[in-house]
Order: sequence, then C-alpha cells, then structure tokens
Amino acid sequence: MPNAISHETSTSKDLVRRVCRAITELGYPEHSSVKCESDGSTVTLNGKLSSFYLLQIAQAIAMEVPGVRTVVNKIEVCGKSRKSRWY
Repeated sequence: MPNAISHETSTSKDLVRRVCRAITELGYPEHSSVKCESDGSTVTLNGKLSSFYLLQIAQAIAMEVPGVRTVVNKIEVCGKSRKSRWY
C-alpha cells in the first residue's frame, strides 16, 4: 500500500501546483500570495486579497483546473479602508 499513498500525495501536490500556477498566470500580482492545499479533488484557497473581485477570479480559475471538483475558498478580503466623504 505505500505506493498508493505516495501516488495520492504526488497527485495532490500536482493538483496544488497546477491550481497555483493557473491563478498566478492571470497576471494580477496579488494572486501570488494565494496559497493552495488539496485533499483529493477538493482544493482549499488561503490568503489575503484586496478585493472581492480578485477573490472571485481566483476561485473561478481554480474550479476550471482539471481534477478539481470542489473549491473551499478561505481567502480573506482586506481592502484598503476608505474614509467617507459624506458628512
């Protein structure tokens, strides 16, 4: 059975590598801070991004990677606070 465990670990590492590469290849510098983990065909995204838009893009791209069946998105949106101009 060691081969089955090694194969699963190798497959998980490959899936993580492919998901992370797909996200970073989008060209948004912030996406390089997104970390990926996998448990079988479930991929978990972690990190901090400045907008919900960037979060959505990362999630959508992760779902398109072959082998991914589920994405658990734990990315935190930490946008720059804006002071209201309304008084």
